[in-house]
Amino acid sequence: MATIAPSAACPLMPRRDPDCSVIVGIDTIRSKHRIDLMVSFTISSEDYADALRLHMRQYWVCSLMPKLFMAVLLLLCVAAIVLSGIEPTVTSAAIGAMIAVACLPLLSYFVVLPYRARRTHRQQKTLHYPVEAAWGEQGYSASTKDTSGTISWSDYFGWSADNRMILFMRSPTLFQMLPRRAFRLGIETTRRSESRRGG
Repeated sequence: MATIAPSAACPLMPRRDPDCSVIVGIDTIRSKHRIDLMVSFTISSEDYADALRLHMRQYWVCSLMPKLFMAVLLLLCVAAIVLSGIEPTVTSAAIGAMIAVACLPLLSYFVVLPYRARRTHRQQKTLHYPVEAAWGEQGYSASTKDTSGTISWSDYFGWSADNRMILFMRSPTLFQMLPRRAFRLGIETTRRSESRRGG
């Protein structure tokens, strides 16, 4: 899996193939798939959970703040143990706090985010609408029964992807979702159409 150039959007991470869960420049995905395609999909609660988990992984990898916060808390716990002379009560409390700090991201990732995704998906009716999306040289277009719009590639902050979801990042916190299954189906359909025309 070849590493490309460092990403300006996330200088801590290299830009990689779309199957890696990192943010990369939009020029990479545009140049990797130089085809026009149209896809139809509906975001499920699991799709939304996949998007939130991918965004969380991206945040933890690319942002210094959560790492710094956890490091400070762990150092405070160690300092409390040392300064107490390894007093049993303080030591037990500090060790418990360190375990809690280490488990908090896992609890959020595997429990809180899926629950939040299901609740939001249930409450936000617009997530239930079928989406018609188009991908071309100029940008990415998406429309539902209520809204439609096109955003040029140059206006995106970047993108992030894994084997289940592609996120088009309009800012570090705002994104559009494209399930990987819909993207793959669009590519296959487009290639079959091109093959028939070529044949």
